[in-house]
Parts: sequence; structure tokens; C-alpha cells
Amino acid sequence: MDPELVAYLDRRFDAVDRRFAEMDRRLDELRAEMRAEMRVGDAETRRHFDVVAEDLKSRIQLVAEGVLLVDEKLERFRAEVHERFEAVDRRFEAVDRRFEAIDQRFMRLETRVGALEVTVAQALRHRQN
Repeated sequence: MDPELVAYLDRRFDAVDRRFAEMDRRLDELRAEMRAEMRVGDAETRRHFDVVAEDLKSRIQLVAEGVLLVDEKLERFRAEVHERFEAVDRRFEAVDRRFEAIDQRFMRLETRVGALEVTVAQALRHRQN
């Protein structure tokens, strides 16, 4: 082979090798930069997630407290309604006893009226005879 051609090809291959070496160096730098940015992004994402999670925790806590308050109010309402129903039941029982007493008095009056009607009818027959 021609020594000039060999020298030329060596120079060209050396230049190509330098370009590959430069490309490798630049790729390594880019890879390092990307990894650093990803770590920063990961940390930022983690901080954002932590903030969102904390916000959710506080909101869930507020909802839980609200549920407890509503439960307490509902229990007070249930107790109040129970008391009122018991009072209404007592009133109905009293009214029922009064109706029973009136019904008994009415039955006694019917009996007395019936007896009086018989007596009056007998007296009228006796007077007519």
C-alpha cells in the first residue's frame, strides 16, 4: 500500500476516533445532566406529592370531624325524638284511659236509660189500664 494513502487514512481514522471520543464525552455529559435533572425533578415531584398528601390528610380530617359532629347531632335528635314520642305515647295512653272511662259511663247511662224506658212504658200501660 502507498505510504501516503496509509498516512492519509491514519489521519482520517484518528480524526474519526477523536470525533467519536468527543461524541462519547458529550453523551456522558448529557447523560449526567439528564440524571441530575431527573433527580431534581424526582425531589420536586416528591415534595409536591408530600404537599398534596398533607392537604388530603387535613381535608380527610375535616371530613371525619364533620361526620362526628353530624353523628352527635343525629344522636341528640334521635334522643329528643324518642323523648317526644314517649310523651306522645303517655298522652295517648291518658286519652285512651279517658275514652275507656267515658265508654263505661256511656254504657251505664244506656243501661239506666233502657231501665227508665221500661219503667216509663210499664207506668204508661198501668195508667192506661
